[in-house]
Amino acid sequence: SFVVVVFLCSPRFCGRGALCEFNGPICACECVFFGSVSLWASYLCETRKTRFPSQQQTALADFEFLGEEAASEAGAYSLTDKPTWIVDPIDGTTNFVHRNPEIAISIGLSVAKEPVVGVIYNPVRDELFTACRGGGAFLNGAPIRVDTVAKDLGEGLATTNLGYGREPHHIKHTLGTLEAIMQRGVRGVRMGGSACTAIAGVACGRVNVYYESGPHAWDVCAGAVLVREAGGVVLDMSGRPLDLCSRAYIFASTPEIASQTGRCVVYPIPYYSLTPAPTHHEFS
Repeated sequence: SFVVVVFLCSPRFCGRGALCEFNGPICACECVFFGSVSLWASYLCETRKTRFPSQQQTALADFEFLGEEAASEAGAYSLTDKPTWIVDPIDGTTNFVHRNPEIAISIGLSVAKEPVVGVIYNPVRDELFTACRGGGAFLNGAPIRVDTVAKDLGEGLATTNLGYGREPHHIKHTLGTLEAIMQRGVRGVRMGGSACTAIAGVACGRVNVYYESGPHAWDVCAGAVLVREAGGVVLDMSGRPLDLCSRAYIFASTPEIASQTGRCVVYPIPYYSLTPAPTHHEFS
């Protein structure tokens, strides 16, 4: 119950600071968000000490923490089997700087490298997506499900992002994959600039598939729980089982749409961090 309270309360707590920065002067925005998360965590730890003194030998001390800023400073990161909070204090930083409302705070929990709890919060629209493995997925408390009406890409809406890579092999992968998806007759493609909100869109039926090479574990951990609990499919971009650290993902409403999308991917996949890197898709 303590973990549930943490995940339900923390995004809106941090989101107050997000909205102030979004509507006001923009300076050191990610530091502000990360500071909010740190303050929130400190507050919870102190509260837990006073309210649950008998539990001090377990829980928080056994958790690890993975965040975008800490990983950037270290230059690399990896997941262990320990319960790990995986946090992105602001996803969609470029959007935030330009006051584009496609931004989100993402907090996920992985155990044995598997996503088990996730929350994505857009403070501008006040949309709080929550999910716990085996417990369903929700938007502001109401159950959500993926769209199952669209049976293939020709009936569906896809979403992706261009990312930051501008080298020739990045461009070839990005535009080549997009071209192949368009040739499959996809109804439309959207690029919102936030992996978290795109994944949440799959979970609640707004889009049918999100694919991208380049995001990190903190961009997708929470969303993976959401999509799975909403009845969707989460895979490595090559068709392999999800690995949070692969940096290449497909989140889809149905296995068929996931497979059709995966067959459009152009290789090699930029940013792919696992070895051996795939040279072709593994969709049946």
